[in-house]
Order: sequence, then C-alpha cells, then structure tokens
Amino acid sequence: MAHADLVKLDGTFLPVTTTFDPVTGDVDYAAFGANLRRWFSSPIRGILVAGSTGESVFLDEGERIGLIEEARAVVPDGATIIAGTGSESTRHTIRLTEQAADAGADAVKFQTYVPEYICSGDSERLARLCKFRLKDEEVSQLADYAKTQDVIFFSTSFDIETAKFLNSIQSVFKIASSDNNFFPLIDSIAHFMKPMLVSTGGANIGLIDRIEKSIKMIWKNANVDPGLAFLHCVSSYPTPRKQANLAAIPTLVRRYPGATVGYSDHTLGIDAAVCAVSAGARIVEKHFTLDRKYSSFRDHSLSAEPEELAQMVSKIREITELLGTGEKIPQSCEAESFPLIRRSIAAVTNLPAGHVLQLRDITWVRPGTGIPVGEERQVLNKTLVKSLNRWELITLDDVE
Repeated sequence: MAHADLVKLDGTFLPVTTTFDPVTGDVDYAAFGANLRRWFSSPIRGILVAGSTGESVFLDEGERIGLIEEARAVVPDGATIIAGTGSESTRHTIRLTEQAADAGADAVKFQTYVPEYICSGDSERLARLCKFRLKDEEVSQLADYAKTQDVIFFSTSFDIETAKFLNSIQSVFKIASSDNNFFPLIDSIAHFMKPMLVSTGGANIGLIDRIEKSIKMIWKNANVDPGLAFLHCVSSYPTPRKQANLAAIPTLVRRYPGATVGYSDHTLGIDAAVCAVSAGARIVEKHFTLDRKYSSFRDHSLSAEPEELAQMVSKIREITELLGTGEKIPQSCEAESFPLIRRSIAAVTNLPAGHVLQLRDITWVRPGTGIPVGEERQVLNKTLVKSLNRWELITLDDVE
C-alpha cells in the first residue's frame, strides 16, 4: 500500500513558525529542531512546515528543504510532516513540491480558489489574489505528482467551482465563518458526502439550524452520515473576553446531539480554549506562534506562545480526565467507602426474644454491612428469635 494511503490526517496538527538568527537573519535550524522537540512533548499528531505561519514568503528553496529535513530528523516516528509549498510562481510551487517530496514530507498543503468568485470591486485585492492563484491544471499536476511520491495532497477551497474540482482530492471540508451563510457552497460540499466542519462566527441558532437541516437532508437522502461538526467562534481578532460567549458551547451541544461541537478561539491567552473543553467542546482550534512580538500581523497578537501552548494542552488533558465519561455510575474508588458510610437496619431500643418487630422498633445506622435501607419488609411483623441490644444491627438470622 502506498505511503499516502497510510498517513492519517487525524489528531492535532501545528503550523510551526520558522526560527531565524537575530544577528544574521539566517534560518536557525538548531533552534527550529529544539522547538519541535518541545512541541512534540505534547500530544500532537503532526506539523505544517513552511506554511504562512512559518514565514514561507521569506524562505528560499534551500531553506524550505532544510527545514523539512531538520523536521524529519527530529520528529518522533509516526508523526506527520506537512510541507507548505505555495508560492507566487506556479513553476516555483511545483519545484518546491518536488523538493518537499524528495525531502521526506508526508503531505503538501495549498490554497485553491478562483479570485473572481471571492471579491468584486477591489482591483488591488483582486490583483493580489490573481498573483497567488494556481490554475486547475497546475493543481492537478501537483496532486498527481504528490501521489507518485506517496505524499498526501490537500487544499482549502474558497468557492464552489474550486470545491467541485477538489472533491476528488479532499477527504474533509471546512466551511469558514465568512461562508456559513453561503448555502450554494455548503450544499455543494455536502453533496460530496464527506465530513464537514462549520465555523459559526456571526451566526445565530436560526442560521445554524438551517445549516444542519440543509446538510443532513442531503446526507439523509443519500443514506450516509460522514460526520458534522459545529465550531463555536466569534469572528473578531482578537475577541474581547466579555464577548467570547463560551456558554454558547453547551447550547450547541444540547441543540445538535448529532454533531460534534468544538471551539475556534480568537481570544488573547489560553483561558478560553481551556474553559471551552469544560463547556463541552471536543475540537479546539488555537493559533500559536514562537513570539507574539515577531510580527504585527493580527494572528500573532492572539496566538499562544510555545510555553502557553504546552500549558493549554496539559490543562485540556487534565480537564478531559476530570470530566470523565458523563455516565452517572458509582466509581471504583468509592467501593471501599460505601460499606462504611451506608446504613443498615438496627434496633432502636433493647428488644426481648419473642418480640414482634414494628416500625417503631427499628432505626438506621452505619455501617451498611447489614440489611440495607429499603428492605424493612424483611424484618417488620416478624418475631425475634433472640434478644437485641439498642443500636445492634438486625440480621435475617435474628427473626422468623
């Protein structure tokens, strides 16, 4: 079986930043490797190297390949390395993809779109989008090459035509908050019968109901349920703490029992992401960076730094352990204490042999090693075969 068939894109993947020497400005591979070792001390599944978070626009081909090779040498066996190979030049992108595959990357990730389907009336933005766009035939070439090299190819779509084109390649789709009312796109992707994650920034319950109904109806008609997730999200960068509205998470959990509920965090710090798990989130998305001072770009201000990321993961694991299964049953740690703290039926006063027990003759005391509360019928209106002292537990051998 091909390597690309074996790699699973499940679990947590981190888009890692690139380290640079503060004096020379060169890539600091030793520091990069040290950061990877620290990140993989947390339960992550893999990394994205040389993506937009990794300052890819500042890297040449040799530096990108050097980062991939360093990652391959450092990351644990079984971890997945995704190489960001997007570039302004199509030829350069293809070249980077070839070298990423040769360097041992497990997957390559792109963004695919038709600029005219994204914006209108903004010639400057349109020109910028056109500059970075890959044509369908070029993306197909990249996908085909990735298969020959046993690496996974996937790309984010931003329009219906791109989504249709990518369907033969994609295994999962995500609807951005900006498009969660773009039903032509949602319905088109739902017809692919593949798992969908929907961010709910800017949406109310009415809109989310409509999203769920639309997707589930399409899947029901096809007799499939590949999996739907709703991510609570506030589309503000950063999100004010007073408007994080984490109480919406249990609302989503209760209202959509057939979906997984998660949280896409845009607040400062890690508190909201950790609290979201207590509120019921089972998917947590959090931006991160090596240093928030590295860039003035808005993502850096709301990103967790490495130590915060490790702390967040640790706290989420602790909270998950504390939450348990949610099934209300006695726990094994209670087994030793219950015989001591439960109550048994006992004599409320000294009672002679031959006495017929009435309700006024009994009481209930610890430990719970005798006849339990609720089983009074086993002794009431029965005759004592022996005398009992006050507070003495009554046994079945004491009556007839």
